Amino acid sequence: MVLATRRLSGKVPTMFRRGFTLLEMLVASMVFIVGFVSVFSLFLAGMKFRQQGDLDTRAAIAVRNLVEEIQIDAGCEASGPFAVDAYKGSGFAEPVKGTPAPSDDEFFPCPGMTGLFYRVLESKDCSGNAPGASTDTSLATVLHLRILIVAFATNPPLKVSDLLRRLKVQSATMDTPTIQELVRRGIATDNHVAIVRQPSWMKNLTTP
Repeated sequence: MVLATRRLSGKVPTMFRRGFTLLEMLVASMVFIVGFVSVFSLFLAGMKFRQQGDLDTRAAIAVRNLVEEIQIDAGCEASGPFAVDAYKGSGFAEPVKGTPAPSDDEFFPCPGMTGLFYRVLESKDCSGNAPGASTDTSLATVLHLRILIVAFATNPPLKVSDLLRRLKVQSATMDTPTIQELVRRGIATDNHVAIVRQPSWMKNLTTP
């Protein structure tokens, strides 16, 4: 018993007795900070990719629904046929009866998709670049549409100018650099689709 007591009362090793130096604390703090920042960056990147994936999925569904609706009406308008430029904006050349004509400074709510807005930025004749193609696109049947889908938490209507002002984008129009900036921020998707317009005017061109 006396021997055990003497052993326990011996000197404590120097490394445990002197504690930590300031340099060791700084090194440990730096290791912790680097590890924490790395993990936090991965967490933020994961959240961003998840939000982008959710937007891409919802935008794809919205574009598919829009294309189906536009394709049903395209070419069957009572006042048609229209030139392909008439589908810019809402995607419908002929406004619904009793509703005002769509504004040039407006995004439109995606049907059934809360928080998503769209605008048809371009409408072109797919055969417009062919040699000898006519400049009159009113009888074109295959159209190329560029549809911008924007995710923004607001109630309609959503103005283009208001969106750019809130996001502090240094542009007044939806030009290509502006669109690329919105896509880079993860709040918009740039979609290019082709639709086949129903040639209902053919009955007026055929001889009886």
